[in-house]
Amino acid sequence: MSEDKLKLMRQMTDRLNEAADAYYNGRQELMTDYEWDALFDELK
Repeated sequence: MSEDKLKLMRQMTDRLNEAADAYYNGRQELMTDYEWDALFDELK
C-alpha cells in the first residue's frame, strides 16, 4: 500500500474519531450522520 493511501486513511480515521467523540460527549456535531456514514464507507 502506498504512503499516500496510508496517510489518507489515517486522516479519514482521525476525522471519524473526532466527529464520534464530539457527538458522544455532547459537543457540537462536526458532521451529519449521513456524512459520517459516507466517510466510513469510503474508508472501508
